[in-house]
Amino acid sequence: MRSTDSLMASGATTARCAPGPAHDPPRVFLYADTRAGGRLGDAAVPYADMVAQLAGLAIAALERREDRSERERLEREIDVARRIQAGTFPSGYAVARGWEIAAESRPADSCGGDAFDVVPMRGDAVDDDGGEPDGYVLSIADATDHGVASALSSVQVRAMLRLGLRTGRPIVRIAEQVNAQLCRDLPDGRNVTAWCARLDAATGEVHAVSAGQGPILVYRRAADAFEVHGADQPPLGVVPGPYDDAESRRFRREAGDLLVALTDGYFEAPAADGGARFGDARVMEAVRGARAGTAHEVLEALKRAVESFTGGAPLEDDRTALVVRRVPGARRARASVRVADVCDGGRVDPGAHVEQLADRRAADAAVGAQHGGLAVVAPARHALVHIAPPHAGIGGAQ
Repeated sequence: MRSTDSLMASGATTARCAPGPAHDPPRVFLYADTRAGGRLGDAAVPYADMVAQLAGLAIAALERREDRSERERLEREIDVARRIQAGTFPSGYAVARGWEIAAESRPADSCGGDAFDVVPMRGDAVDDDGGEPDGYVLSIADATDHGVASALSSVQVRAMLRLGLRTGRPIVRIAEQVNAQLCRDLPDGRNVTAWCARLDAATGEVHAVSAGQGPILVYRRAADAFEVHGADQPPLGVVPGPYDDAESRRFRREAGDLLVALTDGYFEAPAADGGARFGDARVMEAVRGARAGTAHEVLEALKRAVESFTGGAPLEDDRTALVVRRVPGARRARASVRVADVCDGGRVDPGAHVEQLADRRAADAAVGAQHGGLAVVAPARHALVHIAPPHAGIGGAQ
């Protein structure tokens, strides 16, 4: 009987309405009737109930199958989004003499709202040749919330920053234009905090602009003290308007100094008992404790400290870290790229080290002319890249 048919019009004289057991509230009913006249006997009631229950179970099984197919389809799409986002993280790049860079982004969900980037530069141009750069543009970004929607925002910011760099404009003007576009694109209640800096590898000069991202920490080795840099502008996508270059920040990095840029997934990580947050002081303590190590060792110390503090609980928010160290007494000899996770397609094992001579000709002979002597790999869910410049013992203090 169709749902639009009248029960009385069907000729039924009596009916039994038995709810199926597979739904709460019930959505499955069985109508049992007799058309030969008389009433449905009491003996038929248990049978009607049993048929209703079986029908309910069968319908529920069909719905679960449909739900599973839909869930698998969504998981495939999310996996594609995750791979696209992971592919935007830098996976290998030439090393400027006397510098170390370590970075990692860990999403709280399948896709994260955080991002980081390291762009080798020569003068005012992006260095696409794979040679030794004379500086970098460094950035981290944190979109509202986490998940696919946030990942779209963070990838958008990264793409616009990269495109802006190719115009040769200063980072303050690029950040200003990115903000103007996000103010038009993002819905109310959503924004992106971001920090972007131009590093001159020869002088150690840094020019940085922060849109709601902070604190940014600079550890001064000579003074054994931290500088804490706050935001210069509101988060991207909140208020359109001109950025004043005088409000941006300029400072110089000396030998042994560390620059640490973290998203709030570190600072706001909750204690195992759900009480205190990790906070600025614990971040500084972890950095100071590892100050004699490489940038990668400082990052690992931060990770161990926050994992211990949270008791290894699942991430409540994405965690992204960028650690930059100016190495005392560095010599140019070789570079090392460390990829901490299994790379896409299993081309690199977990924790694998790929080392090539920094000299272009030797690198070409060793690895087949791969992008200026550096292996280029695509990180999977977690993107961790360790760039270590040549000095006695990778990870040792100078």
